[in-house]
Amino acid sequence: MFAAYYMDNARELASNFGAITMRSSGQEVNMTLWFNNQAVHAVPVMTNLWNNARLKLLGYDGAKVQVWNHPLPKTQALLQEEMSGSSQVMTDLTVAITIILAMGFVPASFVVYLVQEKASNGKHQQY
Repeated sequence: MFAAYYMDNARELASNFGAITMRSSGQEVNMTLWFNNQAVHAVPVMTNLWNNARLKLLGYDGAKVQVWNHPLPKTQALLQEEMSGSSQVMTDLTVAITIILAMGFVPASFVVYLVQEKASNGKHQQY
């Protein structure tokens, strides 16, 4: 089902997932497969596109290559860490407290001059 959709829309899918560039020098042909690394399935999709196109160019119209991409299963420890999120909560809390304390010093540095002026009953002359 997906293979038929893919082959019918190969040009549009390839422009979203990557590109194939070819250069030749004499008898040698250099092929570069570009892919979008944010799409996890981009490498198998682009490899499948290239292999199916190569088979058609060689005259094997009935042949096709199928690709499966199954990520490795997560370990039990990783699943528990993702579910609890305790390390992320502590990191977020530390960052929030640090930012709150740091932002307290910025307005305090401006207020020093105002308090000094008020205490000494002097006026700061500005030109």
